[in-house]
Amino acid sequence: MNNAHLTSRFSLPLLALGLMASATAVHAQAKDSDYLTSDRVYDYSYGMSLLLPLDCATQRSIGDQYKIRIADKKGRYTMFLAVKKSRRVLTLRQVAKLAKEQVRKTQPTATTLKDPDGTPPSKMTWTRTTRLASRPAEFQYYRMPQATGAKLAFTAQAIIEIDPLTFAVLKMTARNKDVEQTKPIFEAVARSLRIEDQRKLNAMRRKEVDAAVAWRERVSLKDLHKTVSLIPKQHFKIVEGKKIVGTMTMIQNRIREQNKPGIGVQLRVRIIGGKNHEFYFDSISTFFLADDDSLEIWSTKVTRRSVNPASRKRTERKSPRSVNPTNTVVQTAIRTGDLIKIYNSGTRNKGERQLDIPRIRYKFMTEAEAKKRGYVGVKPRIQTEENKGKVRVTLKHAYLSQVESFLLAQILPHDRAGTYGFYYYYPHVGAVTYRTDKIVPGLDGFKVYTKLAPNAPTLKSSYDPEGRLVERELSDKQRIVPTTEEVTQKFWRQN
Repeated sequence: MNNAHLTSRFSLPLLALGLMASATAVHAQAKDSDYLTSDRVYDYSYGMSLLLPLDCATQRSIGDQYKIRIADKKGRYTMFLAVKKSRRVLTLRQVAKLAKEQVRKTQPTATTLKDPDGTPPSKMTWTRTTRLASRPAEFQYYRMPQATGAKLAFTAQAIIEIDPLTFAVLKMTARNKDVEQTKPIFEAVARSLRIEDQRKLNAMRRKEVDAAVAWRERVSLKDLHKTVSLIPKQHFKIVEGKKIVGTMTMIQNRIREQNKPGIGVQLRVRIIGGKNHEFYFDSISTFFLADDDSLEIWSTKVTRRSVNPASRKRTERKSPRSVNPTNTVVQTAIRTGDLIKIYNSGTRNKGERQLDIPRIRYKFMTEAEAKKRGYVGVKPRIQTEENKGKVRVTLKHAYLSQVESFLLAQILPHDRAGTYGFYYYYPHVGAVTYRTDKIVPGLDGFKVYTKLAPNAPTLKSSYDPEGRLVERELSDKQRIVPTTEEVTQKFWRQN
């Protein structure tokens, strides 16, 4: 995903922790099982899992901000399990040093001590090197002067090496008065952490990505665009039981952007949302992909409106000078090569972002095969059984564009079973994620099981033999099914 330099990734303020020597002795006698349940929660992005503390609520993320969030129901602490990535190889010691330097920049009064025993409460900040999940790790505890009215006064974090470019961080923020209760809970959760062998995880994904790359190599994107049967216009309704809660219209056509020929997709959606179904969320999106893959552009405009017109007018009267009085957000993006530039407006995260698309490496083949397939091969420095007599090549990335994501059922072979792995910009989380699409042929069409990210729920879609959507299960309650233009127009005319 977006691999910012590691120094900037440890940007959350780190506070300092202390423990009375007597409290440490008491907690040392307790077992981890005294603080933990037998429920293990999983992150499928990096094969991580941990046991949950007693009396807590959890949430898994499919974005980059965190992987697992744990909140104490009594309000004493909040924990996050996150992953930090670096562009260069780093040791655990270097990463820990960067974290401490970040603390000094944001909190100049912070000091780090090596041993907490006998330390006065006002100076209880310390670190400890250990091993977690059979990997090098370091505990860091910080306690800072409590600001007036602040409820959170200390932070504990454990940094664990996944590989020289990737580190897991388990962080807890808690109330100052609850240090004696929350520290042993944090350490018990940290000791329960498991991380799968990344080589095995990557090997499993490589099979899925190889299937996607092999599919791309069988036919060029330009030829694919020429042969795909576009569906001019489709209308869908989103239903909960028998109630319509949204509609969607999709148009596929041939267009030109910046003097480049390609395929365009237009999407118009209205869906009812909010805790009490009190809002309409209206979106208009356009997507473009050039035939030669040299340019990808998309734009999405989302407006939130009150279902009740009277309520809408009251809201507008109350906030006439608000930054975004119409509750509209806009995202535009452009991709050239492996770089995506994203522009947001109407939100707190307005401005420009850049994301890199991962490439798949470490593939060996004979020099003749590499030349035939258009690759530039490099002879490996060290000869092994795997690469003997072969050259190393960098495969074409298995990136799936926004346009292709809408055409996938029309362009992927659906006469045989297969699972394809792609890297894909997931607009809902604002990150490039690893998605999989599993094709299962049937007698009257085929099914596609899609995970838009490793931690995302599985979407089950049924298609007819021509690749037209018959039904998509969004959740246990919501489904998307075809409808008529009259139904979509009526839904939009309601308010």
